[in-house]
Amino acid sequence: MAVQITKKQKRLLDYVITFIDEHGYSPSYREIQRGMGYSSVATVAKHLDNLEMAGLISRKDNKSRSIEVVGRTRDPLRTRRPANQAEEKWLVQEVERQFELYEEGGNEAQLDELFVLVGALKILGLAGPFTIFAERLRQVQATDN
Repeated sequence: MAVQITKKQKRLLDYVITFIDEHGYSPSYREIQRGMGYSSVATVAKHLDNLEMAGLISRKDNKSRSIEVVGRTRDPLRTRRPANQAEEKWLVQEVERQFELYEEGGNEAQLDELFVLVGALKILGLAGPFTIFAERLRQVQATDN
């Protein structure tokens, strides 16, 4: 028996699959919110809850970027090594963590560190995360000025 999901849930599932294919790791809730044009992270969480109940995705509790599409294996033609994926995922999570710390009342030294980390994404060729975080950095700068 096929599981019925809404059009919005299907769009979100497609977004997650595409994001994972492009980046090698799952999107954060905030990235889904921005990418899908949702007004809140709660909307993302509700749709993900429904997709998980339908058995289409799985998530690890309290883990960032832990969305996995059930029954889907990685494309064997991708050339990245697993160690690189783990390192890239760590770097993206560290950038996210540093943004959160800065947005909670960071200082100029933390902002400088964010510039370095975002620059590292570009140097390592992680175009997707670089684009997302560079835009977020521009927004932070605009609000600080």
